[in-house]
Amino acid sequence: MQASHSHPDDVYKEAPGYFGRLTGIDWIFGAGLLAAALFALNRYAAFMDG
Repeated sequence: MQASHSHPDDVYKEAPGYFGRLTGIDWIFGAGLLAAALFALNRYAAFMDG
C-alpha cells in the first residue's frame, strides 16, 4: 500500500477576488460612468433639489 504524496500542482489556489477579475475595459467603463455622473451632478445640481 502506497501513501499518496502531495504534488505542487495539487495545492489549493484561491480564486482572485472581485477586483482581481476586472479587466482594463471594466476599469475604463467604470471611469466613464463616474465622469458622466460627475458631469450630470455639476451641470444639473440645482434641478436635483427635491
